[in-house]
Amino acid sequence: MRYTAAYGSNLNREHMKILCPDAGFVSVSMLQDFRLAFRGEFLTVEKAAGFTVPVGIWKISEADEKAQDVWENYPEEYYKEFISEACFIYVMHEHIPYALPDDEYLEMCLRGYEDAGFDKALIREAFEYTQEMIRMLK
Repeated sequence: MRYTAAYGSNLNREHMKILCPDAGFVSVSMLQDFRLAFRGEFLTVEKAAGFTVPVGIWKISEADEKAQDVWENYPEEYYKEFISEACFIYVMHEHIPYALPDDEYLEMCLRGYEDAGFDKALIREAFEYTQEMIRMLK
């Protein structure tokens, strides 16, 4: 068994039940010096000193990890960064441009934050940050 640190849609318990049927929610943790942003219309984390991202820790089977790899379009869109010896997080490649999500994906992320007991304002902050980055990079 391995562990994955989840944010966004992978906090959504209904989604994870379908995607990773063997997964079990273990705990919550904080990812230091990262912030949330949308790239390629999906949520990711990126290094940012002084910011913190709450994550849910899931225990997953090998089959779950393979299913999640497909969902995350690993390794083309996301890569795995180990945050401890046994726990990894999916991070989107930095060359993928900032882009805003569609309403369906945004709602899936908001529901995930609700399921985990996290402040949904963090998703709105990521949305606003992404809007700002898109404007700055034009």
